[in-house]
Amino acid sequence: MEISGKRLFLLYSFPCAEGRHMRGHIDREHLDRLCMLVKNGGEPTTQLLRYCFPHAVRRLREYADKIGADRWSLATVADFWRHHHGHKGDCRVILGKTLKVISPIIVIMTDDKGDAFKVINIYGHAVAPGDRFYLHFRVLIEKEEN
Repeated sequence: MEISGKRLFLLYSFPCAEGRHMRGHIDREHLDRLCMLVKNGGEPTTQLLRYCFPHAVRRLREYADKIGADRWSLATVADFWRHHHGHKGDCRVILGKTLKVISPIIVIMTDDKGDAFKVINIYGHAVAPGDRFYLHFRVLIEKEEN
């Protein structure tokens, strides 16, 4: 089953939700709604995404307008997060390679420089050594398609 662009946007942005809540940018009700959608495989509304992640939604809109694409298509959302998100440090989106699976939740990955680091698998992906995943905030987001 293919996921929607809005669902993929939620999966990429969700690792930032708790921090946004702690800084007062998202209230508890909206954070709980995001958690429920992630847990139950739900589809977020544009309004919820815009409220919880206004800067990322704005940057997605600007990117989609620039290339003349439907902003919520799966291809546009995936390309935005993988290549045009534009943040640095832990917030950047990178493609990592699985080095070792410690547990269903803890995975050791390497980046393009060969540096190893721990990530968490909050979405329950099936992971094996050698698998490549896009990561955001040290969270496995989606497996690279071959």
